Amino acid sequence: MEEKKSMSKMIVALSAGESIAFPIEKHASVRAMCYNIGLTYGRTYSANANRTDRIITVTRTA
Repeated sequence: MEEKKSMSKMIVALSAGESIAFPIEKHASVRAMCYNIGLTYGRTYSANANRTDRIITVTRTA
């Protein structure tokens, strides 16, 4: 059985320029995680919501 990675571990694992998508229902959690991880690790992230596809895409920008 494959172990699921937590959202925060997936965000931390991103390299600069990489993106990952989550369900739009996780919007508030994902944005908060990006802020906290960015503050802790000195990184910046961009989070964009796609209402049509109902996803939020996180991109590590630096």
